Amino acid sequence: MRVLIAAPGSRGDVVGFVGLGRRLASAGHEVTVAANPEFEQTVRVGGVAFRRLAGDARTIADLGTGPRSSLRFLAEQAEAMTTYLCGAADDLVEAAAHADVLLVTMTAQFGVDVAEGHAIPSAGLFSRPVEPTRAFPPVLFHTARSLGPAGNLVAGELARLSTTPFHRASAHVRAVMGLPRRSPVASLRRLRVTRWPVWHGWSPHVLPRPVDWRPGLEVVGYWYPYVPDSWEPPADLAAFLQAGPAPVYVGFGSVGPGQGERLSSILAEALRRSGTRAVVGRGWARLEVAGDDVLVVDDVPHSWLFPRTAAVVPRRSPAGSPRP
Repeated sequence: MRVLIAAPGSRGDVVGFVGLGRRLASAGHEVTVAANPEFEQTVRVGGVAFRRLAGDARTIADLGTGPRSSLRFLAEQAEAMTTYLCGAADDLVEAAAHADVLLVTMTAQFGVDVAEGHAIPSAGLFSRPVEPTRAFPPVLFHTARSLGPAGNLVAGELARLSTTPFHRASAHVRAVMGLPRRSPVASLRRLRVTRWPVWHGWSPHVLPRPVDWRPGLEVVGYWYPYVPDSWEPPADLAAFLQAGPAPVYVGFGSVGPGQGERLSSILAEALRRSGTRAVVGRGWARLEVAGDDVLVVDDVPHSWLFPRTAAVVPRRSPAGSPRP
C-alpha cells in the first residue's frame, strides 16, 4: 500500500512521523512523508521517501513581538498562516495523486479534502486533543483551568470553528479540485457522522482518552523519532557531559525565531542566578549563551540526551519531550 503522511510545520511536526513511517515501511508498505523542504534529509535518513510541501514554518512563527492578542497581530497571523497552508495544500494535491491512503497531521487537516478529491481514504495523526470534550478546556485556550463540563464542551466547539486559516485552506483545496463548497460546520459534522478515524500520539497514562469522545478517536501512544544506530554525539557535547554534574537541558524548539537576543539574555541570567550547568538547544530562536557551564547544541536526539540530564525545561509541546 502506498501511504502518504502529510506533515507540514516545524521539526516537532515531522520527526515523530518519520519514525512512524519507518515502522509502516517495515510492515511492507511504501511510505512517503510530505514536509517542508528543510526536513528532506531528516525524512530520507529515516529510510522513507520524501515529497516537498512548499513553505517555511518560520513565516508563521516569526510575527513580531507586539501584543499577541491585538487585532492587528491576529489578522497578520491569520493571513500568514493561510498563505502557508494554501501553499502546502497545492503540493499535497499533486503528491496525493500517487497515494492509496493519506494520513494527515494536525497542520495538514486540509488533507481530508485532498483525499476526498482523489477518492482515497484518509485518517488523522494528531499530537494534541482537538475534539471537544467535557473533560477539559480546548488546547487553543492555553489553560488547564476547567470551564465546567458544559463550558468545556461549548468552548471546544467554538475553538474548532475559530481556526480560520485551516478552513480557508480546505476551501482552497475544494476549489482547486472542483469539489462542492462546504462550510466549516458541515465539514466537522461530516467527520463525526462518518466517524473519520484519528489516532492521537500521546500516552493514555499522561492524558486518558475522554469518555465522551465519539468512536473512531483513539489514543495510541507516542510516535518516537527515528535515530540511526550509527548516530554518535558531537565530541564537544560528550566532553561537556563528562566534565561535571548532569546538566539541565533547556530548549524552545520552534518558538521565538527573531527573538534570539532577548531570549538568550533572559536564559543567561536565569542560569547565572541558579548556578546550573546547562545544555541549551539553539532552536529556531538561534539561542546563544556563553559560559564554561553552558553548551549550545543543534538537533540532538532527545532519547539519547535526556537520560544524561538532571532535568528538562522544554517548550510546552507534546511532541518535544517524550522519550522511550
